[in-house]
Amino acid sequence: MKFRALASVMIVATVVSGCATKRYGRVQPITGFEKVQYTCRDVELEIAKVQSFQQQVTEGAEFNAASALGILGDFGIGNSMEKGSAMKSAAIRLGQLRDLQAEKHCGASSSNASQATYSGGSGGIVDLGDVRKIPAKTPSGYCLMAPADYRGTGAVNSPAITDALPRCGAGM
Repeated sequence: MKFRALASVMIVATVVSGCATKRYGRVQPITGFEKVQYTCRDVELEIAKVQSFQQQVTEGAEFNAASALGILGDFGIGNSMEKGSAMKSAAIRLGQLRDLQAEKHCGASSSNASQATYSGGSGGIVDLGDVRKIPAKTPSGYCLMAPADYRGTGAVNSPAITDALPRCGAGM
């Protein structure tokens, strides 16, 4: 009797944990059509969307009940692999968008000049009001100087803090 109960619990735990792996989705690489048709504004909007996606993945990776069940089933490996794949797809698209931005000679936030000001004498610093984008060795080419409680929306004038656009700190 105890064996049957234990076997039932194990089967239920395995089934539930298999369904507990988090799913983040993917962003697709730039298509040829997008490359030809996108304006600088379109590229900026797509960059904001990718940065927002990265922020959602990072926030979604925080520990919760699905994480606990995923750990029971596969020691958390599935969640880690899923996050890695999602972030890789975002990094690829973000890199392609940055390349397209350079190819089309778009200035960072060129269509949002009223909200973002450029300090030509400040070495490429982009002042967005409450936050500043500082040139750094990151995938986006910038880090974000922001207050401790800052939560960006992913919009051009309120960028999200992501792996590609991290908060500025020591070693940047």
